[in-house]
Amino acid sequence: MDRYQLATSLLGLWDEKTWMPIFRGPRYRRYQSIDKMMDLIEIAGKSAPVFPVEAVLLNPMDDEWDDQMTYININYGWIWSHIFVHLGLPLSVYIYNHNLIHYNVHYRALKWFLPLVMVWQFEKCYKYYRTQLTKGILFDEYVQARADELIAQREHLLHTDQVKRYLNWQIDYKETLNTIKREQTNNHASDFKQAELALQAFINRWVDPAVGIKYPLAGPRYQWGGF
Repeated sequence: MDRYQLATSLLGLWDEKTWMPIFRGPRYRRYQSIDKMMDLIEIAGKSAPVFPVEAVLLNPMDDEWDDQMTYININYGWIWSHIFVHLGLPLSVYIYNHNLIHYNVHYRALKWFLPLVMVWQFEKCYKYYRTQLTKGILFDEYVQARADELIAQREHLLHTDQVKRYLNWQIDYKETLNTIKREQTNNHASDFKQAELALQAFINRWVDPAVGIKYPLAGPRYQWGGF
């Protein structure tokens, strides 16, 4: 949930029970009533445990990536140009001079020569296509095999306590956010009394007072422990 959606949810813009006031004073107080909740939710989001990045990302400085392998693509431009020049031209000559080739004794050798040339060129073109296709398939198989190896090498990192702690935090964070709603329409911070207590309890569960939160000066005015 981004900040805009969070603000509209706390303001109750789309809730029939908590419509925005129509007068300027109550409307302004409604805006002010969500300030502390926004800060608490921001602090709660920053309380996430550190996720082991090496479990999902590869080391960009690894020597393995020095080999600049390019993905093998079939050169369709060469194939079409070959078909046009080496197949299209002999076929055009054969069709245009069909009567001359078939009914003139002096050119009867072309009756068999031109079809053989076209068959040979077609076989050459098809062989090139199959070679390129085979290289691409083998390259795909190599990439897939290497990816499976890398996944197998790092699979144990997904079963560490850090990952389990991070997943537990995600579940707890989602459940806590689902309990946040405006309880009254007094246009005051006390409208979120139970939600504020739930957020404070969440922060107390996941923030170590001796360590604090990550990036504490990144926006919220309410620091941990200052409730």
